[in-house]
Amino acid sequence: MSSENRAKLEEKYQSFISSFPKVTAIDAKTLHTQLENSADKPTLVDVRTPEEQQVSMIPGAIRRDIFEAHKEEYRTTPLVAYCTVGFRSGKYAQQLMEEGFNVKNFKGSIIAWTQEGFPLVKDTSSNEPTKRVHIFGEQWKLQGEGYDPVWFAKPKSYFEMFRTLIPQRFARSRKSIKPSSHRSIWTALAFILSSEKHFSLGHFQAVEYVEK
Repeated sequence: MSSENRAKLEEKYQSFISSFPKVTAIDAKTLHTQLENSADKPTLVDVRTPEEQQVSMIPGAIRRDIFEAHKEEYRTTPLVAYCTVGFRSGKYAQQLMEEGFNVKNFKGSIIAWTQEGFPLVKDTSSNEPTKRVHIFGEQWKLQGEGYDPVWFAKPKSYFEMFRTLIPQRFARSRKSIKPSSHRSIWTALAFILSSEKHFSLGHFQAVEYVEK
């Protein structure tokens, strides 16, 4: 199962690297070695949502919002961005690269990290170890052996999903829309779908954890 999961993760990653072709990737073993032994350790930036980060993080990583608040302090620091499998972090790494930062994308991201058996923590302030890792649903259960996949309960309805999703997406894109009409709602939805390469209900979960 381990080799099968590795192959599936590699396939998923290869399917979207064309979205950030100029971004250099780094694999889990190389990253772990650099974090453990390198004199010039990279700074890990977790680009996932706060809800995902509450499940677990890679030790020593900083949240994207904290990085953004102190971005200029990292101008000469090697950076590695990560998410669940590497799509969101790849897009973010591309943005940072265009801004002149020395950044790489973590290939396979936190899922690849677990496949190598490397540790996770509940939060980086306490460094309390955990085996829980957030994924987006059954089709994303590619974590390493001994790790517990966690995803969130699906919203009760499409209305509930879009009611919470639309403001979040437009806030992130620095755009705004007031869904006061059917037309504006569908305009918002069209934007969301066009900006999400891998759209599924698993991306828009409520905050109740479900473990399998």
